[in-house]
Amino acid sequence: MRTNRFLAATSVFLLFVPLAGCRSSAEKERIAADEAAAVTHLQAFTSAQASFNEARNHYACTIAELAGEPGVLSQEMSTGKMDGYAFTIHCLPQTGLSTYQIWATPLQRGQSGVHLYCSDQSGALGRAEHLLEYCKQATPIR
Repeated sequence: MRTNRFLAATSVFLLFVPLAGCRSSAEKERIAADEAAAVTHLQAFTSAQASFNEARNHYACTIAELAGEPGVLSQEMSTGKMDGYAFTIHCLPQTGLSTYQIWATPLQRGQSGVHLYCSDQSGALGRAEHLLEYCKQATPIR
């Protein structure tokens, strides 16, 4: 009797192990897609900041301020949450020169994304492990 239970349990385990592997692969693909989208959105935010700066002679310090400039952001971008990532703008005043960083952080780290991404007024994109890093210290991408 114990042998039958053991065989039944082993059979169920062997049936579901391949399914778990497929699910993991699908999750990895979704995370990769969300991360690629985050980088694309960061590029769009950086471009929007350049347009905003041309019109207002300073950078926007919030997404709401950036969205207030007509034609700069799409409706979806003005929410600050897209494709599993939240986007935030941080102003960094330095010796009279206004600078900013835009950060993309996963809404559910490990599920919607693993890495954090950032950009600044230079247009450089970076990948960071945590928000405490300055964007210039992040690993450059593209």
